[in-house]
Amino acid sequence: MSQRIWIGRAGDAEYPFTLPDIMRGAVRESGLFPELYQSPWPAITAGVSVTGVQRKFHEQVRAIGIGGFNTRLFLPPEIWPRAQEDSKEKEKNQSQIAKGKAETGFIKPFTNHLVTLPPQERDTFLYDILQRTGLNDPRQVFAFSDDRNSIMDAAFRDPLYGSLRRHYNEQVREIFGAEHLVPGKRVKEADSALYGVLNAIYLREKAIDELRSSRIVFDEKHRMDTTLWLASVMPGLLPLPESGLIVRAEGAPMGMRRISDRDLQDLKYARIFTYDDFNMVYHDDFPNGMVLAELKRKHPDHPYFTENFSPGLALNAFASAVGIPKAETGEPFLRRIFKGAASDKTPKTVVSSLSLISAPLNLSERKGNLTLPRGMKFSGAQGPFETLYQLEQSLHSGQAFVVEDPDKVAVPKDHNIRDKNGALISDDSVRKLRLAQTDLIFAYLITMSTQAGSPNHFGRSHMVDAAYAKKRGMWHPDMCTMGLTGDVESEAYRLFSNKTELGRGLAEWDRSVYRHVVPIPANDFIKSQAQFEKIVGLSGRTLNISVYGTASSFMAQAHDDPREITYRLSRQKNTVVFHGGGSMGAMLGAYEGGIQAKKEGFEIRQVAIRSETDVSPLEGSIEKFVSTLGDNLDQNETSDPRHFHFAEGQISVLKMNRLLQRQHPIAAMSDVAVFVPGGKGTVVEFAIIALHNTMVRILGQGLFPGYSANERIIPMLFSNHEFDYLGKRRAVFDVLLEPYREDFDFLGIHDFRSEDRIDRIMEYIDDHAAGLGVDITPQISLGPDISWADPSM
Repeated sequence: MSQRIWIGRAGDAEYPFTLPDIMRGAVRESGLFPELYQSPWPAITAGVSVTGVQRKFHEQVRAIGIGGFNTRLFLPPEIWPRAQEDSKEKEKNQSQIAKGKAETGFIKPFTNHLVTLPPQERDTFLYDILQRTGLNDPRQVFAFSDDRNSIMDAAFRDPLYGSLRRHYNEQVREIFGAEHLVPGKRVKEADSALYGVLNAIYLREKAIDELRSSRIVFDEKHRMDTTLWLASVMPGLLPLPESGLIVRAEGAPMGMRRISDRDLQDLKYARIFTYDDFNMVYHDDFPNGMVLAELKRKHPDHPYFTENFSPGLALNAFASAVGIPKAETGEPFLRRIFKGAASDKTPKTVVSSLSLISAPLNLSERKGNLTLPRGMKFSGAQGPFETLYQLEQSLHSGQAFVVEDPDKVAVPKDHNIRDKNGALISDDSVRKLRLAQTDLIFAYLITMSTQAGSPNHFGRSHMVDAAYAKKRGMWHPDMCTMGLTGDVESEAYRLFSNKTELGRGLAEWDRSVYRHVVPIPANDFIKSQAQFEKIVGLSGRTLNISVYGTASSFMAQAHDDPREITYRLSRQKNTVVFHGGGSMGAMLGAYEGGIQAKKEGFEIRQVAIRSETDVSPLEGSIEKFVSTLGDNLDQNETSDPRHFHFAEGQISVLKMNRLLQRQHPIAAMSDVAVFVPGGKGTVVEFAIIALHNTMVRILGQGLFPGYSANERIIPMLFSNHEFDYLGKRRAVFDVLLEPYREDFDFLGIHDFRSEDRIDRIMEYIDDHAAGLGVDITPQISLGPDISWADPSM
């Protein structure tokens, strides 16, 4: 039976069709969309898929390929390296969400950039786009994005999601609306609140058992709907509605296999699960069902992907409706044309972690230790890095990365690594430094190689030694599997156990994804404490507390813990809270805690630092958040264009370029670092301070020259709440902290995991402040601040 498809203009009514009807010309004959047929679709076009998930892009390429349509698909960085994904704001329906992704993620920044260029530069810019796409006219480029709806029987609403009824976030609470599908467009939010895909599946199994035992009749199968929004990047040629075309497709029902013992074993060894690994699809060719991931792997050209699978069905419906020509027989499908500096003839530069650590191998030793496939060359980057600035510069020089196990390489007898007093350090200290440096390299590369929509990092090949991953890096798949980092796929990195596996992995990586030129970031580091304090207007000795946590997870404690901690801190004298400035997750909680204290008449101080280019777009719009408070970001009376403030100057916002340029001052200004539940970005922040503390212990100085923290340990306090995961009790940071438990004292780690964890964190901060001679006794409230009587708080 053909699956239903709806087509409409964005913002207007949508009309039902089926794919066979569309292929026979039903959309044209309906007369509903005359603009689609005012002119024929050009012989060749290019589509920009605005997605942050490589898996989705591959689905789209597969669907167009099976349909045989003569159009080329690209990820945004391949067309324009500065494109980025949207900020995931609170759109109300799938059409708005899909439109927001494509417009905010590519079309608006692209067109805004275009209008700022002088005529000659504009012509050069557009010519480069044509070279990249193989087109004759830049108006032949269209952009699209999709949003997906996961629909279960409404009987699942309470047994599966009932625990979320009082969740802090309205997007999660939407699933309890009478008219809302279960979980509908909020599947990511709901799954995140349930600690990720795997735990949501486990709880679904328990819900099924509960419904059966209660003799409730329900449908175990579920389905996925996909809504596409498509529009011209540059209007004037493609026959598409000005507001964009909406195509919504209903997928065939799917089952779901149960979690197996093998899954639980794989979970311990770096596997990152998605619904593809559990969805059971049905077709005449496999009436008993086949796991979707297996179907993609074994039968990538199966008609299921265009007839029954909603993402491909929607894309093929669009191509058929607008009349995209079919490719000629024998024409290579999706032939990518990439000329100039980014062509395949340019060797890809490979950065090895062993070149960036203490007592590194020289180039000849590296070549003997690491054989690269044809078309790749070693980076000239040579460590060790002593600052985050040096690390960033080195890692941005590569298109591919290899993280090796430093324990496999002997410490040279003549390493000549000395502490700040000139004393030679021990071999054991060299090994500790190497591991801490590798941890940061690994964490940072994962974050930047998989950052959704990031223009400089999407899909770069990232190979990791399995021995190192098992010993030190198991925290990454754990964080991803719990859903703390959104759509991070197993393509984030591949494990290797020997040279053969390493060479094969590098050679097989999809170079079409990362072949764009990787720019070196602008030097936007704030290199001294005096410079930083001048920018934000800090003076006098204060206790500075950094709060690290997720910007994208919907786990309740990831928001509630920082809100409570920051609220308490803000009621004390001489405290400054530092965080990443996002308007979601832990950063939202940190804002809210301070704002609540301000409303009660306390004088607060916060410094929020955003990285506008490659991270903060995914953390929400600060401007929109501030506007909900009836306030606005103000740049008056600031001496630096990066510095804004609101809340009568009591909250400062800095806008930096990149992740490490943002994290450098947050960490360097810290007297104490507090960690609440987070994802891969939070792991980077942990690795930064862990390396700094390691350097202070061994070398007498750390990562932050020019800051007073450079010669002192920064205590790390973990608000490590417990929860039920796959039927067992655990704490959120257990896997992250496990490799370091013997070194807690050495690294300054303090693990607070009981119900009174926030009380104990505050007691530690009070004692630490007393040891530093900083007075943080409670303030006396000046009375409620009526100017901040915001009813939403």
